[in-house]
Amino acid sequence: MIIKNIVFCLLMSFCLVERLQAENTGSKPLTTANLNSELFYQILIGELNAEAGEFGQAYAVILDAARKTELSGLFQRAVDIALDARAGDSALAAAEEWTRTLPGSNKANSYKLQILIGLNRFSDALEPLQRELQQANSESRVTTISRVARYFLQANAKDKTNALNILKTALSADLKSPDSNISMTAWLTLARLEANSNDFPAATISVKNAINTAPDSSEPIFEAIRLLEGGVKETEDWIKVFFNTHQNPSLQLSYAKVLIRIEKFQQALEETKKITISDPSYIEAWLVKGILELEDSQLIPSEASLAEYIKLAEQQTSGSKSVLIQQGLSQAYRSMSEIAERRQDFLTAERWLQRIKEPGQQFNVQLSRASLLAKQGLVEEARLLIHSLTEATDLQAQQKILAEVRILRDKDEIYTASEVLKLALIRFPNNDDLAYDLALISEKLEDFDEMERLLRKIIHNKPALVGPYNALGYSLADRNIRLNEAKELIEKAVALTPNDPYILDSLAWVNFRLGNLTSALDLLKKAFKSKKDAEIAAHLGEVLWSMGDHNEAIKVWRAGLLLNKNNETLQATLKRLGIDP
Repeated sequence: MIIKNIVFCLLMSFCLVERLQAENTGSKPLTTANLNSELFYQILIGELNAEAGEFGQAYAVILDAARKTELSGLFQRAVDIALDARAGDSALAAAEEWTRTLPGSNKANSYKLQILIGLNRFSDALEPLQRELQQANSESRVTTISRVARYFLQANAKDKTNALNILKTALSADLKSPDSNISMTAWLTLARLEANSNDFPAATISVKNAINTAPDSSEPIFEAIRLLEGGVKETEDWIKVFFNTHQNPSLQLSYAKVLIRIEKFQQALEETKKITISDPSYIEAWLVKGILELEDSQLIPSEASLAEYIKLAEQQTSGSKSVLIQQGLSQAYRSMSEIAERRQDFLTAERWLQRIKEPGQQFNVQLSRASLLAKQGLVEEARLLIHSLTEATDLQAQQKILAEVRILRDKDEIYTASEVLKLALIRFPNNDDLAYDLALISEKLEDFDEMERLLRKIIHNKPALVGPYNALGYSLADRNIRLNEAKELIEKAVALTPNDPYILDSLAWVNFRLGNLTSALDLLKKAFKSKKDAEIAAHLGEVLWSMGDHNEAIKVWRAGLLLNKNNETLQATLKRLGIDP
């Protein structure tokens, strides 16, 4: 082992010497006078110390060699040894000596800057930061600004305000640059740091300035999309304006995915439709569109979208993107299986699952098989299958829980589902998906205080999510209590997703409870026109009935029964009013 370590260090020493010869940027020429056997021996001793974990000794030996030779590569090696030992002050001392010895070295200045930022010494970082920017010409300036931004973002600064002020000072000239690319990059750099400091109002202004500077660039729009996900609603208008005049399928799909994450599913679906129309060859859009249509119970459109994705993807299963394509195909096959499952065609559903060959997808395949078992009445067998699955990550553990809860809820085993979720939240107390499911189940169990507690916690954690506002507001309206508060909650949901038919239905229902029948009717007509849904039909029919239009109400209820004769809200409405349409 000792011989092996010596050989390794010899190789390290040879490599370092070769690098010195190749990268000599010192003030002294690299000659036999400063690269001799004595120096090589000193480097070897330093590397042996480093390999043995004697970082202090290694640092001292290599730094001494750097002082004697004034070679940039040796200063760099001394800094690296100190950084490996997590000795930030020693690394800074070597970097400062490096910059004093070789004041024209860009690399020395860059190292010093990064170390100062890493040590959260932002005031001291201003001078090397300004030098870093000054050394960049107009062609490399954008790259330099972006690199500097990474230094600050990676530092995880304790004093984010001071860090941001230093960067603003350093970028003051670039923010006003006549070169729109430089100015845009400077504004976006500030925006990223402001967002990282949770100063979203300032980040919003910076992104707007970047858009004004370079209105045809997609980069500010990407940042606007990130801010939207963080809850900054006003950026959505800028995003829409950009997409009205610019086609960028990749960016549009990123926007759609953010809309999904903030639960604006109808808007996300519209975006994917636009992509498939403008660029039918952009295959990922077909997959996302198909999944969204499936979630919206649009089985025929979903099947068509997924079939288009499968056709295009199976033609592209070779090359650098093959792994991503295979993952997408696995998702498409699972979704096709779900469509068949919903149609009670369990044999076809299983055949789709059998097409999934990826080892990494077998966990999800088994969850889908559990769902198939449950749909065939084999609930306990389905639960046993889920429990038998080995969970490699917390995410998989949570997926198992949600799959089991879904099965129990579908079979009206609500109390058992509630107990499963309560145990899960002891294990994962900060999981909002589990909390949201428990809130909905708590409502069914008429534990309204628990439902409200859970939903308000989610609203506090994720104020950009639509579901909790709508769920709590609708529950209050449906129970005919605290109606003004219910209306306020639902209006927040409407502000986040103005045209979602289900949320318009909720707003209509609270207006109905408040006696605003005309407003309720207009909203429900709009919602039902947008989405043919049995629950919306139940509400629309009741409003028509209460306004005396009995014939139209019965027509709407009949349409609702054709959509879903087992819908709980529709059946409860007809029973309560004594109607047999």
